[in-house]
Amino acid sequence: VLIVHPNSKGIWPTTDNIFAILKYKNITQTVSMKEITELLKKVSLLKPKVVKMLIGRGFLPIRGIKSYNKLLIDMTKKVGKLKEDGSIDFHEQDNIIQVKVGDIIGKKIPGITAKEGLDIYGEKIPSTTDEFTSYNMRNNVEQTEDGNFVALKTGVISLNGREVSVDEILVIEGDVDYHQGNIDFKGAVHIKKNVRPDFKVKADGDIIIDGDVEDAEIYSGGNVIVNKGILSHSG
Repeated sequence: VLIVHPNSKGIWPTTDNIFAILKYKNITQTVSMKEITELLKKVSLLKPKVVKMLIGRGFLPIRGIKSYNKLLIDMTKKVGKLKEDGSIDFHEQDNIIQVKVGDIIGKKIPGITAKEGLDIYGEKIPSTTDEFTSYNMRNNVEQTEDGNFVALKTGVISLNGREVSVDEILVIEGDVDYHQGNIDFKGAVHIKKNVRPDFKVKADGDIIIDGDVEDAEIYSGGNVIVNKGILSHSG
């Protein structure tokens, strides 16, 4: 921006005067001569005053983004369910993320090419490219034409590092306890260890428990297999 005003004789600068200043200041990224001429035409010779005039124009860099697959499902582990009295029920953790066929679980985010900027002196302004966590969509997940990733099966979201799948069978690697919470699943369930006291396992399909069941509740729409045994201290 250049501040211009008439001289002691009331004469305004000309376009030649303006471009002489640009050359002296080494300003190479200028507005067009037409713009400068139009601006000079608007100043009033009858009412001389200081005028701000835009004479140079650079451009900012464009920040780039590397294309990535975004997970649209919240996989944050919950510690329990808040009850009406303000306490937390640690049995109900709601950590099993179930989806149906066609549910959107992710989206392909297209990249943006980074571009350098340029200041009014012709100096380049560097740009950067941002990278976000990208997930690999695997079993029973398909990408649609609009870039969404949808479930091909009804099941549970399985996240192994950055690998995302939809599993039809819910596999619990450890115990059903305060680390896992109660289970309520629409398909079959396979528990690799035990079901601890006061916890519940409910499934529409079969339930296989490799360990034992101790004072717990089991509800199944199919078969129930307990490989070690059922223990009860209540008689």
